[in-house]
Amino acid sequence: VNEEYAKFAMSQVCNAVKAIHSVGYVHLDIKPENVLIKESGHMKLTDFGSALCLSDSHSDYQLQGTAEYLSPTLVEGKNPESADDIWALGCMLYQLLAGTAPFNGENEEALFQKIKQRDLIFPSTFPPLAKDLVSKIFCIGKEYVPITLMRIMKHEFFMDINWKDVNAVEP
Repeated sequence: VNEEYAKFAMSQVCNAVKAIHSVGYVHLDIKPENVLIKESGHMKLTDFGSALCLSDSHSDYQLQGTAEYLSPTLVEGKNPESADDIWALGCMLYQLLAGTAPFNGENEEALFQKIKQRDLIFPSTFPPLAKDLVSKIFCIGKEYVPITLMRIMKHEFFMDINWKDVNAVEP
């Protein structure tokens, strides 16, 4: 898709994730296949089968979700947190603009290794502001410290998005 449509789509999904996080839940399976396009052209996040309440204990959490969208912390066996949804937003933005998932491997072990190393190559046609945002989400070239959803929404990539009226904007 083109950059403007990716920006529109991601603003809709970010808004949905903000709403989910505001009530203490994480989705844990954010990916293009779980975003429906309504007749109006607006996006609707679906499939809450992996969603968890953050205030509950997750000591018995079993890794689930789509492998290509799992964060390094989930791959390392840590408990789910809101940052795992943020990571998936980065994966989704990358996939919308590159046409493929950011991380892949011949098998799950190889895929998880690439995710943990954040071994990512951007196509030469990848838009610069989107590349900067994805690089910040994945902490390319530095220790992985998750970025907040608010920092994503304030990033230059979204500078022309009016977050108060994001659902009123025509696609």
